[in-house]
Amino acid sequence: MYEKPRMFVKEDIFINPGKAWRLDYCWGSIQDYAGYKSENLERIKQLTRIFPNEKLLLDTLSRRIKYFNSLNEKMKYFSERYNWNNFPEIYDVYLCHFEHYVSQLTEAIMYVLQFYIRNKKGYSGTEIKRFEDIGNFFVDEHNGLPGYYAKSINNSALLSILLFIRNSLVHDYRDIQYIRNDQDPIVKSGNIPPRKRYGVLRQLYLDHLLKFYVDKKIPFKTIEIPDSRFYLNVKLRLTRNCTVEYDETIVSFSANILDFADRLAKKEFFILFRDVLSILLDENKK
Repeated sequence: MYEKPRMFVKEDIFINPGKAWRLDYCWGSIQDYAGYKSENLERIKQLTRIFPNEKLLLDTLSRRIKYFNSLNEKMKYFSERYNWNNFPEIYDVYLCHFEHYVSQLTEAIMYVLQFYIRNKKGYSGTEIKRFEDIGNFFVDEHNGLPGYYAKSINNSALLSILLFIRNSLVHDYRDIQYIRNDQDPIVKSGNIPPRKRYGVLRQLYLDHLLKFYVDKKIPFKTIEIPDSRFYLNVKLRLTRNCTVEYDETIVSFSANILDFADRLAKKEFFILFRDVLSILLDENKK
């Protein structure tokens, strides 16, 4: 934390170093962006040499990765640095950054998976032409990823929720809402509609919950199961045969934005990129 941050900036970075501008604070964000390092960025550099015809796409992917990590840091900064009660517009800017973060992250996922599909040797799985196709890709046993992707709840559920938020921001804001919650806002949905449950959220996740439900199962009963692992609360509706009535089951979602964004940036998304890029590197070792 610096009282006079300009003192630590090389003056030649400014066109007119003797003049102070209202937006000089942007320099901190540029430094965060420029200084971000990760093993996935190094993998992308290696793949650029292997696939020179994909350089434009891989350069774009690198920018997206660095930028949404920078946005994630800015959201933390807004929460910890400013008193929102004394300047309520900070809340609006915070939400705009989150929505931009969601867009950047989902685009990066689309880019890396399309790149993978084009260049994976012998690929015979799901093609990805729309964001909704990503959910199908994750549960496809022929996607060429480690076997736990098609069967695991952990990796696919959070990314499916991310896609739901992204599509809601683009197509129908009524599917999500924000709660102020002091300086740690919450994003939530009262029910992710069945047609918008992607990947494992369609059936696999709900079947998984019912499988491990230990109490007696009663036909046509609704069973409420909170699942903090994925910020979900599920009201499972049972059929006559005590299987899941998918369309009648309610899947609600509620997460602190900072926790959700940080988890995706540093865990789920990072692991997915690592696995996808590593597979292509291993296939093309000389």
